[in-house]
Amino acid sequence: MNDFLTILQPLVLIALFGAWVYCLVDALRQHRAWPWIIVLLFVPVLPVPFYLLNFKLFGAQEGGRLDSTLRTRNGLRALQEKVAENGTAGAHLRLAGAYLRAEDPMKALQSLGQVLEMDAENLQAQYLAGLALLTLGNAERALTHLEFVVSKDPGYQWGEARLAYADALALTGDPEQCLRELESIAGQYLLPEAIVRHARHLIDCGDHDRAREALRDMLSRVKEMNPEDVKRHKMWIRRGAEDLNQLDSGG
Repeated sequence: MNDFLTILQPLVLIALFGAWVYCLVDALRQHRAWPWIIVLLFVPVLPVPFYLLNFKLFGAQEGGRLDSTLRTRNGLRALQEKVAENGTAGAHLRLAGAYLRAEDPMKALQSLGQVLEMDAENLQAQYLAGLALLTLGNAERALTHLEFVVSKDPGYQWGEARLAYADALALTGDPEQCLRELESIAGQYLLPEAIVRHARHLIDCGDHDRAREALRDMLSRVKEMNPEDVKRHKMWIRRGAEDLNQLDSGG
């Protein structure tokens, strides 16, 4: 047993040293935030598991999860200070967007209420209010905001507003109108969620040829999307590919 531990101990030390070198080199190559580099330089082993968990296991591609959380908090704090100094509609609107990204729809609605008091026809505020209310499960109030947006600008946010409107219709008990909206969106915009959901309706109706054609067209056009949009719609692109494979295999 003692001989085994004698052999194991230097191997563990070598592994830890190798992991430390890897993390340090990775931090330098990826231009990580300078506190990470300083800690790795002066505390050789202790930060290694935190670095690997942050950037590799839970890795947020360009920055780690911890870094992303800190950036979100710092961004919110900066926007809150700007609103306190100068509570313009634009400042409240930016703060509301930050709250939504931080998954805090209640606070987003408070800021959006301030915007809509100043400008009741602000489409961005109406749209974000609809999204926040959908997140909170209040589809009826969300529908009012989203209906206003699509009546003023049917193509607002490149069809995203109409997609949210379709969701509100479905949740308020109007599935037929929701399907009509999805069909229209799928025909006009490269929105994977709308296309896949419409294709699934076609499959349920037995129209496999139209569903197959719509999914193939979507997947062939994905290369037209910028990388950020591909990343944002990744789940629906994958689902579309899976549905097409099932159709092609006769499933």
